[in-house]
Amino acid sequence: MHRWGTMHRWSIPKATLEIETPMKTFGIILAGGTSTRMGTDKALLTHKGLTLLQHARALLHTLDISETIILGRPNEPDGRKDYAPGEGPAANIAAFINTQKSPFKLVVLPVDMPLIETEQIAHLMSLKQGGFFEDLYLPFYVKITESKNISAVNEMSVETPRYCACPDKGNMARKSGKYQ
Repeated sequence: MHRWGTMHRWSIPKATLEIETPMKTFGIILAGGTSTRMGTDKALLTHKGLTLLQHARALLHTLDISETIILGRPNEPDGRKDYAPGEGPAANIAAFINTQKSPFKLVVLPVDMPLIETEQIAHLMSLKQGGFFEDLYLPFYVKITESKNISAVNEMSVETPRYCACPDKGNMARKSGKYQ
């Protein structure tokens, strides 16, 4: 007769793999509004040979963006009408978010920021929870995990870290009172 030894159960630690499902990344250019204070269409002003709209589009084109949307410009390629006409950028962003199936990532860039550079937006996009610049809520980057009835942009970004551009150092720093 064959004699079996004592059976031992080996405790094998279970590996936890965090596999991030690829999410669609929307790049939104805010180009709506009437430009009444400016007296002319801001998106069509030129800076260094490009209109502000061309600059914003080119900047997003250099990033890992799945789809570019130009809010407030239904006649432009990739353009859409404002989702909440006359309600301002926050209401239009919230309305756009509510039309999308979550999860997804969102980069929002106003058309009238010709001095913003690719590296600055890329840095925001490299932050796990997203971010925005000190004292500015635009541009920003955020991951939307649930998009049910978002009524204001600040509802979704309470936990989003704030970052600021440091012109003298050329880098970003977490809001701490000191630049790193």
